[in-house]
Amino acid sequence: MLCAAAVMCGAAPGVEVVKTVNATDDLVVAERVLRPAAGVKEDATERIQSALDEVRRMGGGTVFLSAGEYTISSPVRVPVGVTLRGDYALYSDSVPNGRSTVLRITGGRGDEDGPAAFTVFPGAGLVGLVFWYPEQTLANPVPYPWTIRTAKNPPVANDNQTVESCTIVNAWRGIAIGPEWNELHTIRDVRICALKTGIFIDSTTDIGRLVNVAVSPAPWCVFPRKSTSAERKALCDWLLGHDTVGVEFGRSDWEFVRGLTVICYRTGVRYRKGGQGLTNAVMARSMILECGTALELEALNEVGLALYGCSLKGSDKSVKLGNEFNSVVQFYGCDFLGNPPATNRFVVVRDVKATLPLPSRKPPRPKGRALFDVTAFGASPDAEDNAGAFQRALNAAKSGGTVYVPAGFYRFRGDIRVPSGVELRGASGVPHHTCSGGSVLMPLQGRGEEDGAPFVSLERDSGLRGLAFWYPEETSISPVPYPWTVRSLGPGCWLRDVNIGNGWQGADFASNPSDGHYISYLSGCCWRRALQVGRSAKGGWVQDLQFNPHYALRRPPGLPVAKNPPRPWGKPPVAGWEAGWLREHLEGFVFRDCVDETIMGTFLYAARDGIAFYGRNKANLFIHGTDTGARGVVVDQAPSSRLDAVLAQIVPFDSASPVEKSGIWLAPSDRGVSEFRASQFWVEKPTLVQRGKGRVTLDSFNSISGPIYVHDGDVRIVAPRYRHRRHAYVERSGGRVQPGPLPVREP
Repeated sequence: MLCAAAVMCGAAPGVEVVKTVNATDDLVVAERVLRPAAGVKEDATERIQSALDEVRRMGGGTVFLSAGEYTISSPVRVPVGVTLRGDYALYSDSVPNGRSTVLRITGGRGDEDGPAAFTVFPGAGLVGLVFWYPEQTLANPVPYPWTIRTAKNPPVANDNQTVESCTIVNAWRGIAIGPEWNELHTIRDVRICALKTGIFIDSTTDIGRLVNVAVSPAPWCVFPRKSTSAERKALCDWLLGHDTVGVEFGRSDWEFVRGLTVICYRTGVRYRKGGQGLTNAVMARSMILECGTALELEALNEVGLALYGCSLKGSDKSVKLGNEFNSVVQFYGCDFLGNPPATNRFVVVRDVKATLPLPSRKPPRPKGRALFDVTAFGASPDAEDNAGAFQRALNAAKSGGTVYVPAGFYRFRGDIRVPSGVELRGASGVPHHTCSGGSVLMPLQGRGEEDGAPFVSLERDSGLRGLAFWYPEETSISPVPYPWTVRSLGPGCWLRDVNIGNGWQGADFASNPSDGHYISYLSGCCWRRALQVGRSAKGGWVQDLQFNPHYALRRPPGLPVAKNPPRPWGKPPVAGWEAGWLREHLEGFVFRDCVDETIMGTFLYAARDGIAFYGRNKANLFIHGTDTGARGVVVDQAPSSRLDAVLAQIVPFDSASPVEKSGIWLAPSDRGVSEFRASQFWVEKPTLVQRGKGRVTLDSFNSISGPIYVHDGDVRIVAPRYRHRRHAYVERSGGRVQPGPLPVREP
């Protein structure tokens, strides 16, 4: 009884833990909760928009719509930093009416080019919702505007729009990303049936993610009632008989696609020239089936497209190349179901088994449902030091629960410690950028003390979610050392949707045993080290990392910013200073002694070392990008270690760092086994440098980078594709090479 009373006292008015009808993987916390009107199908547009705008004025957070039906008669705007979330039947094609949050869209009928039903602004998201057009029929289909679209003129940089765990039942057009410039969309665990276009993506720079997305007739075949076999066939025939496309890409740099399914569209997936250029992309473990043309390639940039473990089936063609197509598409371990493309100068087919599965893992969550709000313990954006108030809230939750941080900028002159079973949670319900604000923790201590105490320490089985960190006294020119922002103290710790805008050192999961760690969408800019993971004997999980100097440069209004010192004479212009510093100093993602590690969908721009593996490891790397790194991948592993990498995209780049530049660099002390499958390299530095005594395999790659240099150890090269002609693609001064068709310059 006393504990319950304390919990209630610690919860701020208006912020609540929501009890949902359907099971969730997380604890649902919302600033505002709306319920459907009893007995009538009210027009809920104004009520929902009012709640969204109110939460935006609070600085961001979540509006929750309880299960039931809500009529949407006019466009809705989801503002910066706000998530609209519903009650949703997860992981099922059956979405029963009344048990999920259903948005009945009636506006826009007949106006294909009108404003979208839902416009999503930067740092905002739509989660756990069913979108249904009750007036749409297959007998007389009518155009509607896009169901979901990114904002055309956002008030901050157009970053981080998210659609997650949603179903679009019967749209005319589903989700549009662009064609205005945008970055960092996440479309995850989404099902769509659209009568014209499922998803359209254009003008996306680093980078977008499509994860576990299905575009097919299935949603309309089960909602609002289960269709008969004749009705299902009629819908499939209609989709195949008209100019429909499941997913269409214009320009999208580094688009990461994994677990995509497209069924029964005239064109399953199309890549074409966009409004601002062409695409390079990867696709893993996806299925494009029962389409007219499964994969249509009108145009790609010279880096091209790589697919791993995909199934493609089209009644006309499994793969169709446009008349002017002049790039490269790699198929590794793909099944064309009776209609394979011919291998030629554009197409590389590795007819082997794709052995790495596409794994999944449910995120950890705090112990219990207790909610504590830091403002009830004295925390305030107006306070000069919030360390004591935050620690009091965290100590009050030490039996387990969520300590909630409403949106705002909070100063700290001391460190904090999160107890076991507790999650320290901010207002961002989806991946977010520095520019969208939210719950921002600002350390003022530790300047100049790289080896000092971390700002946040996580006891075992504790974590952070939906928070941002900002160092108000740090500069972006000649930055000053600080301690680690976050350090795990034991196994089972987690980070979810955490942004570190301008840290010196980001997250340390290596100084202490870190078995069972879970890190999902850690983002930001760190000047010296972004993430280190180690001492993990089982169950390590890292996904969707995103680091780029623009996290330090694109900021929300009112965020305190240090004045930069004068630029040193002779250095690059200010606009390029940050990237130049990172290429000289940043150790990006470091894994050391991780013997059961899964890494997926990771990316960073500008680093000395992009991603590195040291010590004794057994790691699967599933889609990684190092853009402009002096060394894209560093390998220095002990004997019996193994690294399996699939769909790596590497840009080896020049820098002021004295390290040897290379796409993949194997250290002289490396003794492990490393295999890279379906890789892409570009920019004129060496593709790979082998200086160790271990074994490395490049199995299928497209390179517009420099030669492969072999000084020691074993190098195996299979199905290579070099974009530019060279008199020697492999230069050997020692070691052993199995070069396949590539000419080797011998010592």
